[in-house]
Amino acid sequence: MIYYQNNAQHYFNETVSLVSISKSRDRFLSYVPQGSHILDLGCGSGRDSLYFKQLGYTITAFDQSKELAELAEKLIAQPVVINSFQTMDYNSQFDAIWACASLLHCPKAEIVPVFRKVIQALKPKGIWYMSFKFGMEETIDSMGRFFNNYTLDSLQKLIQQFDELTILESWLEETELRDGQQKWVNTIVQKREK
Repeated sequence: MIYYQNNAQHYFNETVSLVSISKSRDRFLSYVPQGSHILDLGCGSGRDSLYFKQLGYTITAFDQSKELAELAEKLIAQPVVINSFQTMDYNSQFDAIWACASLLHCPKAEIVPVFRKVIQALKPKGIWYMSFKFGMEETIDSMGRFFNNYTLDSLQKLIQQFDELTILESWLEETELRDGQQKWVNTIVQKREK
């Protein structure tokens, strides 16, 4: 998280207007009834929180970086929860969770308990979108940021460890990022009713 603490304004400027995510947002929202309460888990610049809010959804924005959260608060005109995936504690609070390029910073050794916390935060029949960079290993990029990478197969195997989750759809996509192409793994799941 040190990168985001030290480069919050740069990251905000770089991501606040990205439109490459719009198709994934629309796929996610096709499962989420109007007026639902969405947790933007790792909201970054607040770009997606603002989009959902403008469409009439109730938003809880959440980020670990205090510096980014302060910038996002100004953009979305509401408080941003500052917390970590590992210590968050919600109970059946959200109709949907949007985790766009955020859980990819959670080490694989910690991903199972973090998944359990996300599942706990969802209401029964709740919808959860997540995206990760495509790959097999944990990596550190040129800016010193940690990533836990997945393929469609390895992410599916991770999700299948949780009886509460049903995979609705999964897909690969490539987007332009910093003058190059970046491959992403995307999945939408639903929490089963008990």
